[in-house]
Amino acid sequence: MTKKPTYEELIQRVKELENESLKHKWVEEALRESERRYRDLYENAPNAYFSVSALNGSIVRCNSAAVRLLGHDKKTIVGMKVLDLYAETPHGLLMAKEVFNRFKEGESIRDAELQMKHKEGYPIWVSLSVEPVRARDGTITESRSMVIDISDRKRLET
Repeated sequence: MTKKPTYEELIQRVKELENESLKHKWVEEALRESERRYRDLYENAPNAYFSVSALNGSIVRCNSAAVRLLGHDKKTIVGMKVLDLYAETPHGLLMAKEVFNRFKEGESIRDAELQMKHKEGYPIWVSLSVEPVRARDGTITESRSMVIDISDRKRLET
């Protein structure tokens, strides 16, 4: 048979539970702030960021710099096939397909120079870096991709 707690023991337990509840609230608040700061960092980064599905090549997420770079609004970009964003030039679509296949095989790509296309149709030289994102079981689910506009540098090189 179990002994019934005393009034003092019950009061002590209530205080312990209140403290635990307060700690949880602090942790939840810290997590919300961390998420807000992450979203702000991602969304307002100076370089374009894309996440691309390894399964079908569709764009899952992008930031404001991607919108500025390509001239499309975010609703248009998200859901597009990433290969549709590359120019029909020697350094465009064909090279982008090669990079996409390397990513799907698990390779990290650093500073690949390709040509994307602006909404208005003109080519944009970019430096592309891609890191595969893996699920817990090791399968590649999507990319973490950064795109830097290098058009000015390429114009100076010619």
